[in-house]
Amino acid sequence: MKHIWKPKGISGKILFSLTRYLPFLYLPLCLFTDSLHEGVSPKTCSILISVIMWPAYLGIMVSEIILLLRTFALWGKNRTLLISLSIFLGCIGGVCIPMIIIYIRSRQYQTIPSPTSSSCSFTEDSKMKIIVLVLILLNETVIFIFTIWIGVNRYRHTMTPLVLVLYRDGVLYYAFIIGISCSYIFVMTTNPGIYHHLFFIFQCTMHNILTSRIILHTRDVAAGRGGSLISVIGTLEFGVFGDGQVSTLENS
Repeated sequence: MKHIWKPKGISGKILFSLTRYLPFLYLPLCLFTDSLHEGVSPKTCSILISVIMWPAYLGIMVSEIILLLRTFALWGKNRTLLISLSIFLGCIGGVCIPMIIIYIRSRQYQTIPSPTSSSCSFTEDSKMKIIVLVLILLNETVIFIFTIWIGVNRYRHTMTPLVLVLYRDGVLYYAFIIGISCSYIFVMTTNPGIYHHLFFIFQCTMHNILTSRIILHTRDVAAGRGGSLISVIGTLEFGVFGDGQVSTLENS
């Protein structure tokens, strides 16, 4: 409560709320869809999958924005970097949208009811999900490279507790996401099955959980270390410590 809702401003609260609570929208729908065993038409299944996929995709994009802003902060609020990464993320997001549309429309659902599988189980699945995941991983890899580069060149001798938390959470986030993404892609390409979308939803959920933890950990350390707050973008703030040389993202 004190780390998220008490600070002034609305932008940070919106980003945190989206990344924190969107899974509560699409996860129940996903479970509901998989519980349907008869009397569901392919059109209804397509609508349900759409309602699940778009909030999940939105959650991933919000997570990517949070990672982008964290990197922007670590680079000392470098506007050129912010614009470049924003354009790159915008291009990836723009390419992913038609791919998700193709994925939703190309799914072929089973027409014979089965007591052991959902009526919305599909007999053919598009590979567009793999392309979407690869593009998202590409964006996260670029952000990760920029994060490591500035850490080695600027902060290796002045690693404050806040910067340390940002790097620790960032490295763990990247390692976990790339691990689960590579596992999913391997399973998807070698052993097609009807429940792969659950794996995909799990990955989307982990994006949301991990980025929300990054926000909370950052705010917790900054609040406990006497960092002064400077409002930069709405309520996405940066902490300036002691000598004033380190400017790092402090999300509200």
